[in-house]
Amino acid sequence: MKVLITGGASGIGRAAAILLAQRGSRVMALDVADEAGATLAAEAKVPHERLIYRHTDVSVEAEVQG
Repeated sequence: MKVLITGGASGIGRAAAILLAQRGSRVMALDVADEAGATLAAEAKVPHERLIYRHTDVSVEAEVQG
């Protein structure tokens, strides 16, 4: 399963991203909190290709379309 999570660097979004990646999903977590996002895959103890963080501000249309 492929999953896209907004707000994925903290709180419920972070928890969901980690849990889904640990259970085998390929997850892209979007957020503006780069420091928190950078540690996601390491915290989940999964390969980086399974849990990817991308800086994205979903309130900026150009960042979402790209």
